[in-house]
Amino acid sequence: MKVAPTKIITLISSSVNASAKDEYVAGTTYVTDNEVKVSFESDGTTPRFPVVEYESIDDGNVGNYPPDSPTQWSETGTSNIHAMFDGYINSATIDSTDIDVVVGSAKSDFVGLFGLSGSAVTLTLSRNGSTIKTEEISLKTLPSISYYVWLFEEYDYKDRIFWEYPKYSDASLLLAYPLGKGPQNVVIWL
Repeated sequence: MKVAPTKIITLISSSVNASAKDEYVAGTTYVTDNEVKVSFESDGTTPRFPVVEYESIDDGNVGNYPPDSPTQWSETGTSNIHAMFDGYINSATIDSTDIDVVVGSAKSDFVGLFGLSGSAVTLTLSRNGSTIKTEEISLKTLPSISYYVWLFEEYDYKDRIFWEYPKYSDASLLLAYPLGKGPQNVVIWL
């Protein structure tokens, strides 16, 4: 057995709206129930991935960086746009329309999508504006193969897929999910 290390995912674009919550600002005084998102490390310039949302549990809450201050802030979860990347199996990115997400796939050649809900997923590998590989993967399966089953039985649906693609140093991967619910977890392997 070989364990493949996972790659840090770079979100290039998404059809899902970003969090509407205000960004945490160190000099602002927050009161109980104020909500913020944290998109940057405590230095204020280094981006965090995924973006996490917090709720103040203290009045007069000023200068307490949410990820480092559990007595002043309660983590409410990853922002919806980032939920598919947060590593938890009980959160998913959800939208009322189809979801298209483009991630960087530089120096990786394998992606796993977990917690899928829908009938198909389309994956497209692109480089310099050209499509290198694309495939629509059906999530429908039949429990067994026979005419009776094919005619009368209900489909089962896969909730995870794996897709292998050529490795390039400057490629991107489009993940397209119909019906507005993305996977609960996306893992890209090197």
